[in-house]
Amino acid sequence: MRAFKATSLLNLILLPLCASHFIILTPPPLGNNINNEDQSPCGGFSPSSSDNITDFHVGGDAIGLTTLHAQAYFAYRGLLGTSLSNPNWTVLIPTVEEFGLNSFCQPALTVPPSWAGSTGLLQVIQDAEDGVHYQCMHVNFVAGTGTPSSACSNSSGVSATYADDPTFDTIEGVGGSPSSTQPSTTPTQTASPSTSSAPASSSASTSAAAPSMRLRIAEASLWAGLLAVLVASWT
Repeated sequence: MRAFKATSLLNLILLPLCASHFIILTPPPLGNNINNEDQSPCGGFSPSSSDNITDFHVGGDAIGLTTLHAQAYFAYRGLLGTSLSNPNWTVLIPTVEEFGLNSFCQPALTVPPSWAGSTGLLQVIQDAEDGVHYQCMHVNFVAGTGTPSSACSNSSGVSATYADDPTFDTIEGVGGSPSSTQPSTTPTQTASPSTSSAPASSSASTSAAAPSMRLRIAEASLWAGLLAVLVASWT
């Protein structure tokens, strides 16, 4: 009975950890299915007229998500129109390396001004230790600058910096570069991965210098928690 109880508790804890990747909070995604998130380009979903289509301001608007990996790379891309047959994605900002769990937001992501008045797709790609995952959002591109909603926030301990991830260089369909749609900035300026024009965290560069250490700490905490549960189940 105790062995069964311990095994059940272990499975209960490990199942969501094994299945979790990231979830788009805003704008509304085409769909969220963790079993299909590894399917390019939109995690197993295709755009349709029945989607929850919202406005996205070309002068800067927010993409908020929840990440369930302690460290991951994110690519942000956009597409004019909704055809996924040979899509010509535009890179919106350089690759972001993010550290920390839970909420992470890009508050002022811009797209080409000429897209205003058209529909299109936004794509977020995550490269984590268990593979590459995809999510897309169906939006109306409109003029002006948006105001981040409450869904755009950074959890305590979350930090980010621009980095290079060769994995994204091999993903098909990229047509533009960040310089064609985003001002030339550093991670500490307005285009930085933060909730405002200030840096996401003063420790971002330090964290980026030792991501493996952060992952070891997270893994150690996880296994310590699992051990505590198992010990408790036997007492």
